[in-house]
Amino acid sequence: MKRMAIYAHFDAQNEIKPYVLHTLEGLRAHCQQIHFISTAQLAESERIKLANTCNEVILRENRGLDFSMWQQALRSVDASFWDELLLLNSSVYGPVTALQPIFEIADKEPWDFWGLTDSFDIDYHLQSYFMAFRADLLGSETFAEFWRGVLPYQSKHQVIRSYEVGLTQYFLEAGFQGGVIYPYEYLYQRHASRVRWPKNSLLHPTNTAVAYAEPLLELGMPFVKVDLLRNNPLKMDLAPVREFLARANYPDDFILPELSGTDSPGLQTFPQETCEICGFPGQILHKSRRDALADAKESWDIVRCRNARCRLLWMDPMPVEHEIDWSSIGTPLLPRGHVYQRTQKTLRMFYKRMLRRMKLRAQREDQCRCELGSASEGTAPRVLDMDCLDGERLRVFRNMGWVAEGYTDNVWMSGAMSRDGFTMFSGDLENIPLGRYQAIVLGNRIQQVQHPRQLLQACHSLLGPGGTLHLETPNASGLSHHYFGRNWQGMDVPRHRYAFNPRNLAALLEQVGFERISVSTTPVHAEVLAQESRYLQRRGCSWPCHIPFSERGGLTALAYQILVLLLHRWFPGRGDTCIATARKA
Repeated sequence: MKRMAIYAHFDAQNEIKPYVLHTLEGLRAHCQQIHFISTAQLAESERIKLANTCNEVILRENRGLDFSMWQQALRSVDASFWDELLLLNSSVYGPVTALQPIFEIADKEPWDFWGLTDSFDIDYHLQSYFMAFRADLLGSETFAEFWRGVLPYQSKHQVIRSYEVGLTQYFLEAGFQGGVIYPYEYLYQRHASRVRWPKNSLLHPTNTAVAYAEPLLELGMPFVKVDLLRNNPLKMDLAPVREFLARANYPDDFILPELSGTDSPGLQTFPQETCEICGFPGQILHKSRRDALADAKESWDIVRCRNARCRLLWMDPMPVEHEIDWSSIGTPLLPRGHVYQRTQKTLRMFYKRMLRRMKLRAQREDQCRCELGSASEGTAPRVLDMDCLDGERLRVFRNMGWVAEGYTDNVWMSGAMSRDGFTMFSGDLENIPLGRYQAIVLGNRIQQVQHPRQLLQACHSLLGPGGTLHLETPNASGLSHHYFGRNWQGMDVPRHRYAFNPRNLAALLEQVGFERISVSTTPVHAEVLAQESRYLQRRGCSWPCHIPFSERGGLTALAYQILVLLLHRWFPGRGDTCIATARKA
């Protein structure tokens, strides 16, 4: 079998560590070519170490993590020439045991792509420290299309969401067959009692290779995650793992406590001192907000515009464009019949019945119809949805007889909706013909971009005469922000760069050139923000998607929703969500 490997490397000390050379030497026995790509600033003395194992050494700027590195390396090779392509990174020690058995197992299976371990965190996916792709997939347009869409995100969490999860789902949706050597479901059923569950997680650890390290080694797993031995995120007893490595004669010198070569370089930011709308300076409102969803090291101040007629909120420092992924976080899957899955389903059913009794579900449906109606006042039925989270809104538009098109940077979603017959766009908005649409649904995107004015200007140019723009965004002057303060998740740093209120949102739309602007607020989704904000207030982090419904404080949030609904009658501008519609002249 003709096999090639691409090894993605980063090291904060700009060195080729001994464990990296050991991995490359282990691969050499099974690969005809090895391409090494690194974002470290390697001196000539370091590059010489790779002469005996690597066919090509590529150095690039320290921008983008492993998927961007693999993307660049793939540009210089003909992937379709090979029977199998391996993608690895420097986040693992090994091989601890021989690699031949895992290749023998995989060779017996009809897989188009495969990995060593899988995970159900966010959504089902192969873990990306070791992935293999075979000839049928390598020679397909699907494979090339995925890698063309990779953007150089600096956040490890965003790379996992967009590309580690997205890769598996994208190829599965395209009809290719994936496989895994050590399935999570098998590990969970046989070895769950041996795992120390991480804090705030009631279902399963987020990293299979870390949580099940000891049983994996016993099963013949040839690699160990560096993060396990360096940081021990689950606070496990590492003595059995160390003993296994010693029995396998893996050099203890390779395992360096001070190793930091796999650390993410962090988000690229710049200082934002003045208001995007009115140009006034800002003052700190909430100091040192941390990322409540991911374990990011950075912190950001929430700044408020000093102009009393504006009061825009923004992050300082401000992440640059393409550093934050716009895609949403999905709900992870569990083995069918899981006890928490059954409990969650029962509570959700009760919750929905309560909403129906209070006619809140009807109000949500009315809001949706209002959204579609406001967008459908144009004469020609062509609409662009710029907030394609699951594609459901595109299907609604199509059922109404419109020509529905979408925009997303999520490669998996783009491919899935294209196969469903929708025209999808990604990348630069300048690639879309001007004046093409009679309606644009911006959804909740405006608070997520670096320059909201430029986004609205682009939407204005894409609309034809009389075209309608519809958008939603959390209300910075809403009751939830007033109640939860710095724990308000309407300002979800670093994904939400801005927080608007009805006055400054209307002013921005007017500055861009829109007319017939209408901005109102609604309390209908108040309990969603209340759930997240309350969890952040109590636990110091946002609720993970896999936390059971009762743990999210669902019933308390329901009571909060009722209160906010009543107060909205006397304070109509204090709803938790701003809804804006505007016309192009």
